[in-house]
Amino acid sequence: MGSRDGTFHGENIDVLPDATFVIDLEGKVIARNRAMEELTGVSAESMSE
Repeated sequence: MGSRDGTFHGENIDVLPDATFVIDLEGKVIARNRAMEELTGVSAESMSE
């Protein structure tokens, strides 16, 4: 999931069938997949605000 420099590359979570999201150490959502949007009815754009 992460790389050696500590960054997260979330390109691969969109293919997961389960609703998935990733938060950083400060509690901010930094990645979510389409299944999460469908489950919650909340768009990716509004989750990152």
